[in-house]
Amino acid sequence: MDIGGELTARRTRWLIGGGLVIMAAAVYGAAVADHPFDQQEVLLASESQALLASGGHDADGRFLPLVVHAGGDAWIAPGQAYAAAAVGRLSSSPLPPVRWISVLVGALDVALMFVLATRIFSSARIGTVAALLLLLTPAHAQFSRSAGADGVWPLPFLMIWLLGLVVFADRSSPLRRPALTAGAIAVAALAYAQPSSALMVPVFAILSLLVLFNARLWLWRDVRPACLAFAMTLAPLAIWFAMHPSAYPETFGRWTVHLAHVRNPMDGLRAVTNTITVASVSATYWDYFNPAYLFFNGNAAGFAGLFVIPAAVLLMAGVWTVARGGAKQWTLRPVDVLLLGGLLCAPLVAATFKEPRVTARALVVVPFGVLLATRGIEAIRSRPGTARRVLIALLLIATPCQFFFWYVDFLRAN
Repeated sequence: MDIGGELTARRTRWLIGGGLVIMAAAVYGAAVADHPFDQQEVLLASESQALLASGGHDADGRFLPLVVHAGGDAWIAPGQAYAAAAVGRLSSSPLPPVRWISVLVGALDVALMFVLATRIFSSARIGTVAALLLLLTPAHAQFSRSAGADGVWPLPFLMIWLLGLVVFADRSSPLRRPALTAGAIAVAALAYAQPSSALMVPVFAILSLLVLFNARLWLWRDVRPACLAFAMTLAPLAIWFAMHPSAYPETFGRWTVHLAHVRNPMDGLRAVTNTITVASVSATYWDYFNPAYLFFNGNAAGFAGLFVIPAAVLLMAGVWTVARGGAKQWTLRPVDVLLLGGLLCAPLVAATFKEPRVTARALVVVPFGVLLATRGIEAIRSRPGTARRVLIALLLIATPCQFFFWYVDFLRAN
Protein backbone atom coordinates (compact mmCIF):
# COMPACT_ATOMS: atom_id res chain seq x y z
CA MET A 1 0.00 0.00 0.00
CA ASP A 2 1.44 3.36 -1.08
CA ILE A 3 0.72 5.50 2.00
CA GLY A 4 2.58 8.48 0.58
CA GLY A 5 0.60 8.36 -2.64
CA GLU A 6 -2.67 8.10 -0.72
CA LEU A 7 -1.78 11.11 1.42
CA THR A 8 -0.84 13.10 -1.68
CA ALA A 9 -4.13 12.18 -3.36
CA ARG A 10 -6.09 13.13 -0.25
CA ARG A 11 -4.25 16.46 0.01
CA THR A 12 -4.96 17.10 -3.67
CA ARG A 13 -8.67 16.44 -3.16
CA TRP A 14 -8.75 18.85 -0.23
CA LEU A 15 -7.04 21.52 -2.33
CA ILE A 16 -9.47 20.98 -5.20
CA GLY A 17 -12.45 21.12 -2.86
CA GLY A 18 -11.19 24.30 -1.23
CA GLY A 19 -10.55 25.91 -4.60
CA LEU A 20 -14.06 25.04 -5.76
CA VAL A 21 -15.59 26.57 -2.64
CA ILE A 22 -13.63 29.81 -3.12
CA MET A 23 -14.58 29.95 -6.80
CA ALA A 24 -18.26 29.35 -6.04
CA ALA A 25 -18.33 31.96 -3.28
CA ALA A 26 -16.70 34.48 -5.63
CA VAL A 27 -19.17 33.82 -8.45
CA TYR A 28 -22.29 33.67 -6.29
CA GLY A 29 -21.24 36.49 -3.97
CA ALA A 30 -20.25 39.06 -6.58
CA ALA A 31 -22.37 42.20 -6.05
CA VAL A 32 -24.83 40.04 -4.10
CA ALA A 33 -26.24 42.96 -2.10
CA ASP A 34 -26.59 45.35 -5.04
CA HIS A 35 -30.03 44.34 -6.30
CA PRO A 36 -33.20 45.11 -4.26
CA PHE A 37 -34.22 42.72 -1.49
CA ASP A 38 -37.60 41.06 -1.92
CA GLN A 39 -40.31 40.73 0.72
CA GLN A 40 -39.29 37.24 1.82
CA GLU A 41 -35.67 38.27 2.34
CA VAL A 42 -36.69 41.32 4.38
CA LEU A 43 -39.01 39.14 6.49
CA LEU A 44 -36.26 36.60 7.17
CA ALA A 45 -33.76 39.32 8.11
CA SER A 46 -36.17 41.20 10.37
CA GLU A 47 -37.39 38.03 12.10
CA SER A 48 -33.84 36.84 12.73
CA GLN A 49 -33.11 40.17 14.43
CA ALA A 50 -36.35 39.88 16.41
CA LEU A 51 -35.31 36.43 17.63
CA LEU A 52 -31.99 37.85 18.82
CA ALA A 53 -33.60 40.87 20.48
CA SER A 54 -36.25 38.79 22.28
CA GLY A 55 -33.87 36.13 23.54
CA GLY A 56 -35.08 33.45 21.11
CA HIS A 57 -38.86 34.09 21.28
CA ASP A 58 -41.08 34.42 18.20
CA ALA A 59 -44.08 36.70 17.66
CA ASP A 60 -46.26 34.46 19.88
CA GLY A 61 -43.72 34.40 22.69
CA ARG A 62 -42.67 30.79 22.10
CA PHE A 63 -39.08 30.09 23.14
CA LEU A 64 -36.87 28.60 20.38
CA PRO A 65 -39.87 27.54 18.24
CA LEU A 66 -39.36 24.79 15.70
CA VAL A 67 -41.49 26.75 13.23
CA VAL A 68 -40.99 30.49 13.67
CA HIS A 69 -44.07 32.73 13.62
CA ALA A 70 -43.21 36.12 12.15
CA GLY A 71 -46.66 37.61 12.70
CA GLY A 72 -49.94 37.35 10.76
CA ASP A 73 -49.89 34.37 8.44
CA ALA A 74 -46.09 34.55 7.96
CA TRP A 75 -44.08 31.55 9.18
CA ILE A 76 -40.42 30.76 8.60
CA ALA A 77 -38.74 27.36 8.44
CA PRO A 78 -36.47 26.90 11.47
CA GLY A 79 -33.28 26.19 9.56
CA GLN A 80 -33.47 29.51 7.75
CA ALA A 81 -34.52 31.52 10.81
CA TYR A 82 -31.78 30.27 13.12
CA ALA A 83 -29.09 30.40 10.45
CA ALA A 84 -30.04 34.02 9.76
CA ALA A 85 -30.04 34.79 13.49
CA ALA A 86 -26.58 33.27 13.89
CA VAL A 87 -25.17 35.22 10.95
CA GLY A 88 -27.04 38.36 12.05
CA ARG A 89 -24.78 38.62 15.07
CA LEU A 90 -21.93 39.43 12.72
CA SER A 91 -23.46 42.61 11.32
CA SER A 92 -25.64 45.46 12.48
CA SER A 93 -27.23 45.47 9.01
CA PRO A 94 -29.06 42.12 8.73
CA LEU A 95 -29.99 42.18 5.04
CA PRO A 96 -26.59 41.52 3.36
CA PRO A 97 -25.68 38.67 5.80
CA VAL A 98 -28.99 36.99 5.03
CA ARG A 99 -28.04 36.74 1.38
CA TRP A 100 -24.55 35.54 2.27
CA ILE A 101 -26.13 32.50 3.94
CA SER A 102 -27.47 31.36 0.57
CA VAL A 103 -24.10 32.14 -1.03
CA LEU A 104 -22.36 29.90 1.51
CA VAL A 105 -24.97 27.17 1.05
CA GLY A 106 -24.43 27.32 -2.71
CA ALA A 107 -20.66 27.05 -2.25
CA LEU A 108 -21.18 24.11 0.12
CA ASP A 109 -23.31 22.43 -2.57
CA VAL A 110 -20.41 22.67 -5.02
CA ALA A 111 -18.01 21.09 -2.50
CA LEU A 112 -20.45 18.29 -1.69
CA MET A 113 -20.99 17.65 -5.40
CA PHE A 114 -17.22 17.21 -5.79
CA VAL A 115 -17.13 14.68 -2.94
CA LEU A 116 -20.25 12.86 -4.14
CA ALA A 117 -19.27 12.64 -7.81
CA THR A 118 -15.71 11.61 -6.92
CA ARG A 119 -17.18 8.77 -4.87
CA ILE A 120 -19.68 7.70 -7.52
CA PHE A 121 -17.31 7.80 -10.50
CA SER A 122 -14.11 6.89 -8.61
CA SER A 123 -12.29 9.86 -10.13
CA ALA A 124 -11.37 13.23 -8.67
CA ARG A 125 -11.14 14.57 -12.24
CA ILE A 126 -14.74 13.59 -12.99
CA GLY A 127 -15.75 14.88 -9.57
CA THR A 128 -14.23 18.26 -10.42
CA VAL A 129 -16.13 18.36 -13.70
CA ALA A 130 -19.41 17.57 -11.90
CA ALA A 131 -18.76 20.30 -9.32
CA LEU A 132 -18.03 22.83 -12.07
CA LEU A 133 -21.19 21.81 -13.92
CA LEU A 134 -23.18 22.55 -10.76
CA LEU A 135 -21.35 25.83 -10.19
CA LEU A 136 -22.15 26.87 -13.78
CA THR A 137 -25.83 25.88 -13.63
CA PRO A 138 -27.93 29.06 -13.96
CA ALA A 139 -30.75 27.95 -11.64
CA HIS A 140 -28.31 27.06 -8.88
CA ALA A 141 -26.39 30.31 -9.32
CA GLN A 142 -29.59 32.36 -9.25
CA PHE A 143 -30.92 30.90 -6.01
CA SER A 144 -27.48 30.88 -4.39
CA ARG A 145 -27.78 34.67 -4.49
CA SER A 146 -31.24 34.88 -2.94
CA ALA A 147 -32.54 34.18 0.57
CA GLY A 148 -36.15 33.46 -0.35
CA ALA A 149 -38.35 30.95 1.48
CA ASP A 150 -37.62 28.31 -1.17
CA GLY A 151 -34.29 27.87 -2.89
CA VAL A 152 -30.95 26.16 -2.25
CA TRP A 153 -31.66 25.35 1.40
CA PRO A 154 -32.44 21.62 0.97
CA LEU A 155 -29.61 20.81 -1.47
CA PRO A 156 -26.82 20.16 1.07
CA PHE A 157 -29.08 17.73 2.94
CA LEU A 158 -30.02 16.09 -0.33
CA MET A 159 -26.40 15.48 -1.32
CA ILE A 160 -25.45 14.19 2.13
CA TRP A 161 -28.33 11.74 1.82
CA LEU A 162 -27.11 10.66 -1.62
CA LEU A 163 -23.56 10.26 -0.34
CA GLY A 164 -24.77 8.16 2.59
CA LEU A 165 -26.60 5.75 0.31
CA VAL A 166 -23.71 5.56 -2.16
CA VAL A 167 -21.23 4.72 0.61
CA PHE A 168 -23.64 2.19 2.14
CA ALA A 169 -24.02 0.45 -1.23
CA ASP A 170 -20.25 -0.15 -1.24
CA ARG A 171 -19.96 -3.41 0.67
CA SER A 172 -16.22 -2.91 1.14
CA SER A 173 -16.56 0.40 2.98
CA PRO A 174 -15.97 0.30 6.77
CA LEU A 175 -18.22 3.36 7.10
CA ARG A 176 -21.38 1.80 5.67
CA ARG A 177 -23.58 2.04 8.76
CA PRO A 178 -22.46 5.53 9.86
CA ALA A 179 -22.89 6.79 6.29
CA LEU A 180 -26.43 5.40 6.04
CA THR A 181 -27.26 6.89 9.44
CA ALA A 182 -25.94 10.29 8.35
CA GLY A 183 -28.01 10.02 5.16
CA ALA A 184 -31.14 9.18 7.16
CA ILE A 185 -30.60 12.19 9.42
CA ALA A 186 -30.07 14.41 6.37
CA VAL A 187 -33.25 13.32 4.59
CA ALA A 188 -35.28 13.80 7.79
CA ALA A 189 -33.68 17.22 8.31
CA LEU A 190 -35.23 18.34 5.02
CA ALA A 191 -38.39 18.98 7.04
CA TYR A 192 -36.56 21.81 8.82
CA ALA A 193 -34.93 23.33 5.74
CA GLN A 194 -37.75 25.08 3.88
CA PRO A 195 -41.56 24.91 3.74
CA SER A 196 -41.91 22.68 0.68
CA SER A 197 -39.11 20.34 1.82
CA ALA A 198 -41.38 18.53 4.26
CA LEU A 199 -43.05 16.78 1.32
CA MET A 200 -39.66 15.58 0.11
CA VAL A 201 -39.04 13.60 3.30
CA PRO A 202 -41.45 10.70 2.57
CA VAL A 203 -40.63 10.79 -1.16
CA PHE A 204 -36.89 10.36 -0.66
CA ALA A 205 -37.36 8.00 2.27
CA ILE A 206 -39.35 5.67 -0.01
CA LEU A 207 -36.70 6.04 -2.71
CA SER A 208 -34.09 5.04 -0.12
CA LEU A 209 -36.01 1.86 0.66
CA LEU A 210 -36.25 1.05 -3.05
CA VAL A 211 -32.49 1.48 -3.42
CA LEU A 212 -31.79 -0.79 -0.46
CA PHE A 213 -34.21 -3.40 -1.76
CA ASN A 214 -32.81 -3.24 -5.29
CA ALA A 215 -29.26 -3.64 -3.98
CA ARG A 216 -30.32 -6.49 -1.67
CA LEU A 217 -28.88 -4.57 1.24
CA TRP A 218 -31.93 -4.86 3.47
CA LEU A 219 -30.45 -6.34 6.65
CA TRP A 220 -32.14 -5.07 9.80
CA ARG A 221 -28.90 -4.93 11.78
CA ASP A 222 -27.47 -2.57 9.15
CA VAL A 223 -30.46 -0.28 8.65
CA ARG A 224 -31.73 -0.19 12.25
CA PRO A 225 -29.43 2.68 13.35
CA ALA A 226 -30.50 4.70 10.31
CA CYS A 227 -34.21 4.10 11.01
CA LEU A 228 -33.79 5.15 14.63
CA ALA A 229 -31.83 8.25 13.62
CA PHE A 230 -34.52 9.15 11.06
CA ALA A 231 -37.27 8.88 13.69
CA MET A 232 -35.28 10.78 16.31
CA THR A 233 -34.59 13.63 13.87
CA LEU A 234 -38.31 14.09 13.20
CA ALA A 235 -39.40 13.50 16.80
CA PRO A 236 -38.83 17.12 18.00
CA LEU A 237 -41.10 18.39 15.23
CA ALA A 238 -43.86 15.94 16.18
CA ILE A 239 -43.53 16.83 19.87
CA TRP A 240 -43.59 20.54 19.10
CA PHE A 241 -46.81 20.27 17.09
CA ALA A 242 -48.34 18.15 19.85
CA MET A 243 -47.53 20.97 22.28
CA HIS A 244 -48.66 23.71 19.87
CA PRO A 245 -51.46 22.21 17.74
CA SER A 246 -52.76 25.64 16.75
CA ALA A 247 -49.58 26.20 14.71
CA TYR A 248 -50.13 23.21 12.42
CA PRO A 249 -52.94 24.56 10.14
CA GLU A 250 -50.91 27.63 9.12
CA THR A 251 -47.64 25.76 8.68
CA PHE A 252 -47.47 22.10 7.71
CA GLY A 253 -51.23 22.09 7.20
CA ARG A 254 -50.65 24.63 4.45
CA TRP A 255 -47.31 23.30 3.21
CA THR A 256 -47.93 19.54 3.26
CA VAL A 257 -51.08 17.77 4.51
CA HIS A 258 -54.23 19.70 5.39
CA LEU A 259 -55.42 19.24 8.97
CA ALA A 260 -58.82 17.95 7.79
CA HIS A 261 -57.05 15.26 5.75
CA VAL A 262 -54.95 14.30 8.79
CA ARG A 263 -58.15 13.79 10.76
CA ASN A 264 -59.85 11.90 7.94
CA PRO A 265 -57.26 10.25 5.68
CA MET A 266 -59.89 8.75 3.36
CA ASP A 267 -61.19 12.21 2.48
CA GLY A 268 -57.61 13.25 1.80
CA LEU A 269 -57.06 10.22 -0.42
CA ARG A 270 -60.21 10.99 -2.41
CA ALA A 271 -59.15 14.63 -2.74
CA VAL A 272 -55.79 13.79 -4.26
CA THR A 273 -57.01 10.98 -6.51
CA ASN A 274 -59.99 12.63 -8.16
CA THR A 275 -59.75 12.99 -11.93
CA ILE A 276 -59.39 16.77 -12.02
CA THR A 277 -56.59 16.84 -9.44
CA VAL A 278 -54.68 13.98 -11.07
CA ALA A 279 -54.92 15.63 -14.50
CA SER A 280 -53.78 19.01 -13.19
CA VAL A 281 -50.89 17.61 -11.16
CA SER A 282 -49.82 15.32 -14.02
CA ALA A 283 -49.77 18.17 -16.54
CA THR A 284 -47.78 20.37 -14.16
CA TYR A 285 -45.37 17.53 -13.37
CA TRP A 286 -44.49 16.67 -16.97
CA ASP A 287 -44.09 20.34 -17.88
CA TYR A 288 -41.09 20.45 -15.54
CA PHE A 289 -39.31 18.13 -18.00
CA ASN A 290 -40.06 20.36 -20.99
CA PRO A 291 -36.74 21.06 -22.79
CA ALA A 292 -37.83 24.67 -23.27
CA TYR A 293 -37.87 24.99 -19.48
CA LEU A 294 -34.86 22.86 -18.62
CA PHE A 295 -32.35 23.96 -21.25
CA PHE A 296 -33.31 26.87 -23.50
CA ASN A 297 -35.64 29.72 -22.75
CA GLY A 298 -35.83 32.51 -25.28
CA ASN A 299 -37.22 34.89 -22.67
CA ALA A 300 -34.52 34.24 -20.06
CA ALA A 301 -31.11 35.79 -19.60
CA GLY A 302 -28.60 34.24 -21.96
CA PHE A 303 -31.38 32.00 -23.37
CA ALA A 304 -30.63 29.50 -20.58
CA GLY A 305 -33.15 27.34 -18.76
CA LEU A 306 -32.44 25.67 -15.46
CA PHE A 307 -29.29 24.35 -17.13
CA VAL A 308 -27.16 25.69 -19.97
CA ILE A 309 -27.86 24.28 -23.43
CA PRO A 310 -24.73 22.03 -23.62
CA ALA A 311 -25.97 20.17 -20.55
CA ALA A 312 -28.93 18.91 -22.60
CA VAL A 313 -26.70 16.62 -24.67
CA LEU A 314 -24.84 15.33 -21.63
CA LEU A 315 -27.99 14.80 -19.57
CA MET A 316 -29.74 12.91 -22.36
CA ALA A 317 -26.64 10.75 -22.81
CA GLY A 318 -26.64 9.99 -19.08
CA VAL A 319 -30.34 9.12 -18.95
CA TRP A 320 -29.98 6.94 -22.06
CA THR A 321 -26.99 5.13 -20.56
CA VAL A 322 -28.82 4.40 -17.31
CA ALA A 323 -32.07 3.38 -19.02
CA ARG A 324 -30.29 1.15 -21.52
CA GLY A 325 -28.31 -0.53 -18.74
CA GLY A 326 -31.49 -1.25 -16.81
CA ALA A 327 -33.26 -2.66 -19.87
CA LYS A 328 -30.32 -4.84 -20.83
CA GLN A 329 -29.69 -6.34 -17.41
CA TRP A 330 -33.24 -6.14 -16.08
CA THR A 331 -31.83 -4.38 -13.08
CA LEU A 332 -30.24 -1.08 -12.15
CA ARG A 333 -27.22 -0.40 -10.00
CA PRO A 334 -28.09 1.34 -6.70
CA VAL A 335 -26.57 4.61 -7.86
CA ASP A 336 -28.60 4.42 -11.10
CA VAL A 337 -31.81 3.97 -9.12
CA LEU A 338 -30.84 6.99 -7.04
CA LEU A 339 -30.05 9.26 -9.96
CA LEU A 340 -32.91 8.34 -12.26
CA GLY A 341 -35.43 7.93 -9.45
CA GLY A 342 -34.36 11.21 -7.89
CA LEU A 343 -34.69 13.06 -11.19
CA LEU A 344 -38.21 11.71 -11.65
CA CYS A 345 -39.19 12.54 -8.06
CA ALA A 346 -37.70 16.04 -8.03
CA PRO A 347 -40.71 17.96 -9.50
CA LEU A 348 -43.31 16.11 -7.37
CA VAL A 349 -43.46 18.80 -4.68
CA ALA A 350 -43.93 21.65 -7.15
CA ALA A 351 -46.49 19.62 -9.11
CA THR A 352 -48.41 18.81 -5.93
CA PHE A 353 -48.82 22.53 -5.32
CA LYS A 354 -50.02 22.81 -8.97
CA GLU A 355 -47.54 25.59 -9.61
CA PRO A 356 -46.02 25.35 -13.09
CA ARG A 357 -42.32 26.12 -13.52
CA VAL A 358 -41.72 27.44 -10.01
CA THR A 359 -38.00 26.77 -10.00
CA ALA A 360 -37.55 27.56 -6.31
CA ARG A 361 -39.72 24.56 -5.40
CA ALA A 362 -38.15 22.24 -7.97
CA LEU A 363 -34.49 23.13 -7.51
CA VAL A 364 -33.73 19.61 -6.26
CA VAL A 365 -33.81 18.56 -9.92
CA VAL A 366 -30.44 20.28 -10.40
CA PRO A 367 -28.11 17.88 -8.48
CA PHE A 368 -29.69 14.86 -10.13
CA GLY A 369 -29.42 16.50 -13.54
CA VAL A 370 -25.76 17.36 -12.97
CA LEU A 371 -24.91 13.83 -11.85
CA LEU A 372 -26.72 12.29 -14.82
CA ALA A 373 -24.94 14.71 -17.15
CA THR A 374 -21.67 13.58 -15.57
CA ARG A 375 -22.72 9.99 -16.18
CA GLY A 376 -23.24 11.04 -19.81
CA ILE A 377 -19.67 12.39 -19.96
CA GLU A 378 -18.37 9.13 -18.52
CA ALA A 379 -20.37 7.08 -21.04
CA ILE A 380 -19.29 9.12 -24.07
CA ARG A 381 -15.59 9.20 -23.18
CA SER A 382 -15.55 5.45 -22.50
CA ARG A 383 -16.35 4.76 -26.16
CA PRO A 384 -13.48 4.63 -28.67
CA GLY A 385 -13.11 7.38 -31.22
CA THR A 386 -11.69 10.86 -31.38
CA ALA A 387 -15.00 12.42 -32.41
CA ARG A 388 -16.62 11.62 -29.07
CA ARG A 389 -13.78 13.19 -27.12
CA VAL A 390 -13.93 16.27 -29.32
CA LEU A 391 -17.68 16.47 -28.66
CA ILE A 392 -17.15 16.39 -24.90
CA ALA A 393 -14.43 19.04 -25.16
CA LEU A 394 -16.68 21.33 -27.20
CA LEU A 395 -19.61 20.89 -24.79
CA LEU A 396 -17.43 21.55 -21.75
CA ILE A 397 -15.98 24.67 -23.39
CA ALA A 398 -19.43 25.90 -24.40
CA THR A 399 -20.79 25.48 -20.85
CA PRO A 400 -18.81 28.33 -19.18
CA CYS A 401 -19.23 30.47 -22.30
CA GLN A 402 -23.03 30.36 -22.16
CA PHE A 403 -22.99 30.70 -18.36
CA PHE A 404 -20.90 33.87 -18.72
CA PHE A 405 -23.45 35.44 -21.06
CA TRP A 406 -26.29 34.35 -18.75
CA TYR A 407 -24.45 35.71 -15.72
CA VAL A 408 -23.78 39.11 -17.27
CA ASP A 409 -27.42 39.42 -18.44
CA PHE A 410 -28.66 38.28 -15.04
CA LEU A 411 -26.58 40.86 -13.17
CA ARG A 412 -27.75 43.62 -15.51
CA ALA A 413 -31.39 42.64 -15.07
CA ASN A 414 -31.10 42.49 -11.30
